[in-house]
Amino acid sequence: MTHWTFRKALEKGIDVARNEGLRSLGIKILRETVCFHMNLIERDLSLPVQEWRPRVPISIGLLEADDVDAYLAFRPGTARDEILGRLRDGQVGIVVRHEGRMVNAIWVALRKARIASLDLELELGPDEGFVYDSYTEPAYRGQNIAPARGMLMFSHCRTIGLRRLLAVILPGDQSASRSKEKTGWRRIGVVGVFRIGPFRRPFGHVRHGPLPWFLTKPGGFERIRDVRGARP
Repeated sequence: MTHWTFRKALEKGIDVARNEGLRSLGIKILRETVCFHMNLIERDLSLPVQEWRPRVPISIGLLEADDVDAYLAFRPGTARDEILGRLRDGQVGIVVRHEGRMVNAIWVALRKARIASLDLELELGPDEGFVYDSYTEPAYRGQNIAPARGMLMFSHCRTIGLRRLLAVILPGDQSASRSKEKTGWRRIGVVGVFRIGPFRRPFGHVRHGPLPWFLTKPGGFERIRDVRGARP
């Protein structure tokens, strides 16, 4: 484990300033000390879905309670109670198998979504889902598996009455942005936290399209809940 020291922070700051400029250094300092945010992206489920052909034979399906053992073997750092809790909450797990073994998975939360990196919980509208915890085994990346899985995910979400999906990605993560754009996602705003010492205040705003449910409460952000220190 790497421990923070003033010297290491200073060396990192000098390196960023030299290679990326003072503006970038200022943004990184704000992100780590005062303001941390994620880009909010949206997939409108009324839009057409492009067909993607994976480069290896796969099968795609919903995660059921009987699949939990196989999922834990696929994601060994995940707790059984967490996965069972997701299923009890009505979340949708979609898994991809190659020759019978799980190689890719993703989750869609309903009613509420937790953003662990921000310690925030968002209320979702009845026609919204929140996509998170996508993972592909390294040996199967670059095989068009995730886009192919997205076709089933979008179709299933429409079937259960959703009209749009939301997700967050790190600012500056160009790889994730390009991957999402290929399957019809677009950036619509940000969600984050202002923090000064023990003080924390959630914030969010949208520049494109209709407001998500968690931003429609007049006069504040009561639908964004600070869950720092709370159990998932």
